[in-house]
Amino acid sequence: MTSPNVLGTSISDKQLAERWGVSLRTLRTWRRAGTGPPWVKIRQLPKQLYLQGSIRYPLADLLAYELTHEITPLN
Repeated sequence: MTSPNVLGTSISDKQLAERWGVSLRTLRTWRRAGTGPPWVKIRQLPKQLYLQGSIRYPLADLLAYELTHEITPLN
């Protein structure tokens, strides 16, 4: 379960795409299909974060997903 303050303990979809070497389109497809790692949508972001998008992948959930699916991050 993710914490309500997910901004400090999560990464953006762009960061995850770079981490795994996949496209943003692939991540979007996985979200629509209900597959891939757990994610949350942040509805109200501070102004300085608007450009980074509103989809976040909580780090704890992401690391658990990588372990169970034997994914080795690129970076």
